[in-house]
Amino acid sequence: MSHLAYHRILPASFLLATSLFLSACPAPAPEEAAIEVFFSQVGQDVPEAEHLDQRFCAFLDATTQAVDLASFDIDLPCVETSLKALHQRGVKVRVVTDSDHITPVIKALKKVGIPIVEDNRSAFMHNKFAVRDARTVWTGSFNFTENDARKNHNNAQVIQSQPLADNYSQEFEEMFSDKAFGPTSPANTPHPQVTVGNTLIENYFSPEDDLPPKLRALLEKAEQDIHFLAFSFTDEELGKVLLNKAKAGVKVSGVFEKTGASSASSQYGRLKKAKLDVKRDGNNKLLHHKVFIIDGKIVATGSYNFSRNAARSNDENMVFIHDPEVATQYLAEYERIAAAGS
Repeated sequence: MSHLAYHRILPASFLLATSLFLSACPAPAPEEAAIEVFFSQVGQDVPEAEHLDQRFCAFLDATTQAVDLASFDIDLPCVETSLKALHQRGVKVRVVTDSDHITPVIKALKKVGIPIVEDNRSAFMHNKFAVRDARTVWTGSFNFTENDARKNHNNAQVIQSQPLADNYSQEFEEMFSDKAFGPTSPANTPHPQVTVGNTLIENYFSPEDDLPPKLRALLEKAEQDIHFLAFSFTDEELGKVLLNKAKAGVKVSGVFEKTGASSASSQYGRLKKAKLDVKRDGNNKLLHHKVFIIDGKIVATGSYNFSRNAARSNDENMVFIHDPEVATQYLAEYERIAAAGS
């Protein structure tokens, strides 16, 4: 949360004594932020370490005891390198992936003995999360692939919270140990609401937590504005909520991934016809976000597309982060993408 700096002039003798004391004491190790937000840097000149793939592999490299990783698709060489290195030094590494995406990286991890579970079904294991040392969670819309890291619009969060990590570990165990995917996954999220610092986070998994009514209820609370970024938005009931909120005076604006936006099932045409401020993305690759920003203070994000498959068939996760500072970061990403849309 925000911290204000406070300055006043102190006597020179006090400053000298303080300086001598501090020089004799080792500097405290910097604390990691409890919630960090990252976006893919598409078309931007940034240091290499700021790209999502490098940030994620740095996250993996910091593991000391165990990491569980669930991803729809993995093709990043640095993920292969990081996981092999962890495995070699005795860190417990486990992976769950979608059976339609058995990449060379997955094959290489299997070859060195890293246990991998595939969902073996037509619906998707669509999560993109990792749990590090039973305490820290990486999640978001970012598949662990070159395209999602460097070419597609994506977001990710790193959240330090043991209760939140318990939720994701429970979900991982259901898939890895029990082979329970999609509708067979039990509704047993240990902590649907957690507090990280002063921030409330709601955490849900689909389909077992029946996410659609929870998302609609969140949007119904909007009083001023709703912004969204959507890879796939075909949920008619969700579209109806946005239309009703717009009629009630709430400003509704959003950007759709252009691929499929003109299809009959997309809500783009319906919202455009009602004269809502909606656009199609201008990126020559994909807008892969699945984000709602409500009243500049709540962000709903995760792997969950706004679709029937996400609601009923796939394995998905989502967080509702009640934090104006996090919302400000997402609003900046929204404005950047919307400026290039049409």
